[in-house]
Amino acid sequence: MDTIIINAQKRDVKIKPNIFRQKGEIPAVFYGAQKTNTPISINHKNFIKVFSKVGGNTILDLVIEGKKIPEKVLIHAVALDPVTDKVKHVDFLNIDMDKKITTSVPLKFEGIAPAIKNFGGIFTVNRHEILIRCLPINLPRLIEIDISNLKEIHASIHARDIKMPADVEILDDPEISVCSITILKKKDEEEVVNAETVPDSAKEPIKADGSKGDKDSKDNREEKKEKKSDDKK
Repeated sequence: MDTIIINAQKRDVKIKPNIFRQKGEIPAVFYGAQKTNTPISINHKNFIKVFSKVGGNTILDLVIEGKKIPEKVLIHAVALDPVTDKVKHVDFLNIDMDKKITTSVPLKFEGIAPAIKNFGGIFTVNRHEILIRCLPINLPRLIEIDISNLKEIHASIHARDIKMPADVEILDDPEISVCSITILKKKDEEEVVNAETVPDSAKEPIKADGSKGDKDSKDNREEKKEKKSDDKK
């Protein structure tokens, strides 16, 4: 992948963050081991363009105003506005290219599981990401998992089944299930069937006198006739 560059300007912390946001910039910070924390700001449109393309697991060149040599960084954290979903703040973590890093990488599931088509199974994602360790240059943006081998109900793929490059190590428990094929539980099926097969008579509202439905029962009609006859006498 070609080198991706993000330009940044040093930010005066005395200026309120909202002032930068109003100007179309995002308040951010650059930090890392043996690095001085540096408040910066970046162009909002440019950042969104980069982030939507590479996500958070790509080494970027951060060019900070006044520095000749770009800093190798990862987008470590992105804070969003809870109302507008706009990016409010970004953390850039400096990376030592000669040292291994530990990070979570997204999982992408591809293919079609035969158990879904043949047995009506339900594909369930149990983990959306997995913890790995590797040198920055070997950091994958995401990990693709083929689900076409899920042929039976209750079949699953575990962390130990994921094929990784020799230079990338999975740190999560090998027995963790990342995805599986499930089926509607029998209890849930019975509840659905029972709800559909309840007789109409059982669904009729019960009156205050204990009778059901809007129509009078035969006994009620006879009782009313006798009452009318007595009233005439």
